[in-house]
Amino acid sequence: MELQIIGKNGLKLRDEARQYIEKKMVKFSRHLADSDEAKVEVRHEKTKSRQDSFIVQATIILKGTFLRAEEKGNTILEAADTVAEAIERQIERYKTRHQKKAKGSPTVRQPAAKQEEDVASPSLPSPRVAKVKQFMIKRVTIEEAIDQMELLNHDFFLFVNNQNSVLSLVYRRKSGDYGLIEPEISP
Repeated sequence: MELQIIGKNGLKLRDEARQYIEKKMVKFSRHLADSDEAKVEVRHEKTKSRQDSFIVQATIILKGTFLRAEEKGNTILEAADTVAEAIERQIERYKTRHQKKAKGSPTVRQPAAKQEEDVASPSLPSPRVAKVKQFMIKRVTIEEAIDQMELLNHDFFLFVNNQNSVLSLVYRRKSGDYGLIEPEISP
């Protein structure tokens, strides 16, 4: 596993902090022999209080699946400890899901035929785009998309459905179930 440790926003990492983070992350390589790479970003936010001013974000790429955690702490070492614990929990979830998948247990219910359209109120001011993200979209099954969404701890996941080659979105419903949105092009 290739490990990159990066200081962001001009933060220069001391050798002892770099070694500490490396020691925390290398222990995961024995659990994830087939992982491609791992990246740890450390940044410092200037706040009025010094509490939780260091942020450590760890990402492990595992055969196209992303395990990601971001934690704050008073020191780099404290944030590194909590992010390592979060990544460890994600690894356990990842392994559990793949063991269940190998046994053949279904992880998703059948998708509903159609979703209701949300109608925006015309009296509210229009929202602005605050952030734009770009990412590679892979062809995966619905179950794999749900796994990826859960591992990233997101409420939705955009993917190309492996069964019908359609751009789709899976999301978590308030009831705990999952929803699937597939586009239907109007004439």
